[in-house]
Amino acid sequence: MGRALGQNILGKDNSDRQGYTEGQNYFFGRSGWNPDTIICDTFTRPYDEVLAYMSSENATRSAHFIIGKDGRREFVVDYKNTAFIGTTSTDGESPNYYGKSTLPQVQERETNAGFFSYSIAFETSGGETSGLLTPLQYKAGWECIMWILTDMKERYNVTFQPDREHLVGHYQTNPESHPDSPDTAPHMAFPYDRYLGEIRYWMSGRDFTKPHEIIEIRKGATR
Repeated sequence: MGRALGQNILGKDNSDRQGYTEGQNYFFGRSGWNPDTIICDTFTRPYDEVLAYMSSENATRSAHFIIGKDGRREFVVDYKNTAFIGTTSTDGESPNYYGKSTLPQVQERETNAGFFSYSIAFETSGGETSGLLTPLQYKAGWECIMWILTDMKERYNVTFQPDREHLVGHYQTNPESHPDSPDTAPHMAFPYDRYLGEIRYWMSGRDFTKPHEIIEIRKGATR
């Protein structure tokens, strides 16, 4: 999140705003889409500052989960709603136009990629260690991924495809407006492959009918 926190994400087409009313930090619902993608983003501003912003009624960027370097995590936007990170536009002039995404499902579906995505934002340092997670943060991220995969299956009956077209960086949905996400581009250190290995192993023996733990949604603009 190297850019201004208040950067506008919406295009001019009203379809981009479906489910949005002033004062929300999310789009209500998922416009009929079943989510099958997880978007990873990073930020370099202090955790508490970003959490307060993403939870506020003034937010134009939000994630389902936010995770600090010390392992703190917050559930900011309910799974059943669409967070702002990864939003793409149907406006061909927008830097977030869906046609600019490098992901085939975003180009083919011709809509806001947020509708079919979950998102996790990780606190990270800039520079040469961009995207490198601490052990506590990695563990918290893995727990959030397990919750997401379980919700995906139980709520939407979608089985996650463990590959780099479905566990993605913000730079893949929005390569023009977030070319480095700012810290999850391929040359950085974000552990996509390690998480994918964990996911494949976990899914091979997971009983999705078992109840799973969940943490409370952050109080604020989520409603």
